[in-house]
Amino acid sequence: MYLCVNESDLIKYKIEFAGFKILYLLIRFNPVWMLRLWARTLGVLMFLSCYRRKVLRKNWKQIVKNEKIKISFLRFSWDYYYRFSLILLESVKGYSMSFEQISHHIIWKGDSKVREVLANGQSAILLLSHFNNWEWLSSFLPSFFQCKVYAVYKPFKNPYFDNFVHHQRESHGMKLYSLKEVKEMIIKALKEPSLMVFLADQRPTRSEFSRAIWVDFFQKKTAFAHGPENIAKKFHLPLFYVRILRKETKYYYEFIELSKSSTIDVTHGLTRTYVRMLEEDISLQPTHYFWSHDRWKFQ
Repeated sequence: MYLCVNESDLIKYKIEFAGFKILYLLIRFNPVWMLRLWARTLGVLMFLSCYRRKVLRKNWKQIVKNEKIKISFLRFSWDYYYRFSLILLESVKGYSMSFEQISHHIIWKGDSKVREVLANGQSAILLLSHFNNWEWLSSFLPSFFQCKVYAVYKPFKNPYFDNFVHHQRESHGMKLYSLKEVKEMIIKALKEPSLMVFLADQRPTRSEFSRAIWVDFFQKKTAFAHGPENIAKKFHLPLFYVRILRKETKYYYEFIELSKSSTIDVTHGLTRTYVRMLEEDISLQPTHYFWSHDRWKFQ
């Protein structure tokens, strides 16, 4: 089934996936409010085990250079582990929820602009980030906008988990494409009004660095993928930044059009605006970003 994976890794992946399935079954029958209790417990365990503590400290040292972020590392790491655990558990829970169920936990803003674009027979590009619960948004976009949704997808190392997530996302109506299949995705998206989704803060691979767009992100030159902005300009497609903020127990998903920004004619202006807006949102909720990932690993 998985010819490119050696036998020892395959056994490890099977054990990991078995553990995930147990977690999935346990969470499936828990109400959403109870996930906050589970997240607190899991967060404490991560804190005590110093899970990726070096990466967290490295990222914390960088983001506190932003004068709007004033938080000690102890407070930062304690809150981050809880937030990370909560988003993880919510994402897993989302795989067993319907759009009607999940709608009770979401408030939408600015979606009328996207609907107007679709009603005019045009497709659009949405830029998401690893910030707050992006998984719920990406999974239920087809149900919310009642249109075809295509997304660029980076496979997980664990083939069993990858197959599970791939199936769950597509079961909600989203069609996934690898980086090598982006051209095929664009062709299909241009045939009828639809949405193309990019996790635009994904770190490019080393082989992509020569084509990457380098932008100041928390006062450090950071590589961002060139694809979304190039596609938007080449095919004259509206491009939206999706703001995701958590307020109390609900997520606010707001669609902000960047393609009408005054920076559209500036070199890489759309990407620079996206990064600036993302940094502003992170400064509001600094522990809600995916900081256990080494964003500046290859800088």
